[in-house]
Amino acid sequence: MGDPVPLTRAATANGSASRGPVRTSVRESVFQALMALLMDHALEPGAKLSIDGPARELGVSQTPVREALARCESEGPVVRRPDVGYLAAPLLDQAGLHDLYDIRLLLEPAAAERATRLPSRGRALAVNSAESVQEEFVVRAAKTLAPGGRRTEPTWE
Repeated sequence: MGDPVPLTRAATANGSASRGPVRTSVRESVFQALMALLMDHALEPGAKLSIDGPARELGVSQTPVREALARCESEGPVVRRPDVGYLAAPLLDQAGLHDLYDIRLLLEPAAAERATRLPSRGRALAVNSAESVQEEFVVRAAKTLAPGGRRTEPTWE
């Protein structure tokens, strides 16, 4: 798995230090630090994510770290396995990537056609709404792939 990556590096890697004084909650800053590490691939796919290490390193209690990991799980880059804990999600294989594009091909033409029938103010709302729905479908589709690219049954809740 390699050497541990300092979480504090993530705060400057995502550009937050250059934006000026932005007030964020502890919960949000821990989440942003974890997401930056996951998106930068500083944490290898399949790497076990502890709660104690980030809490110590960031100088926070375990609660915001636990909440950040749960939020990362709901957004896709983290998976939780019974009796194991949180892991960095595996990368998509070629079949998974094709599935994601198939979903886009189903959603985007219908959303674009619908948006053309709306007044201009409504079009902007429809486009934002379609992007939000598309993003949720893509995340859910990604979760139907088990490690190793095997398909699992989707959980459409």
